[in-house]
Amino acid sequence: MIYFHNNIINNWDWADKQFLHLYIKTFKVSKVALRHRIEYLYAQADITGFTFHDLRHTFASRFVMNGGTLEALKPIMGHSSMDLTLRYAHLSPAHIQKQITVLNSLF
Repeated sequence: MIYFHNNIINNWDWADKQFLHLYIKTFKVSKVALRHRIEYLYAQADITGFTFHDLRHTFASRFVMNGGTLEALKPIMGHSSMDLTLRYAHLSPAHIQKQITVLNSLF
């Protein structure tokens, strides 16, 4: 059984920052074991409608909205094409508006 440091499991700010995929790759944690642990914690917290796969979409979106590039995201996510990466990186309306403001300031 894999045990996680309490600061990682109990600090959902970690999950909010979406280091899940990088954590799995870096620490060689089984995706299945981590998925089961997170699903168990959500069940204990009575959170419904959650799928483990949702975290991949959230990670991709947050990565790009925090300055990561789609080109860097593609290999991190293990995608074979940029089209697939684009399906994962859902940008919030606020982020898009911020980028438009940045673009407008250039002119």
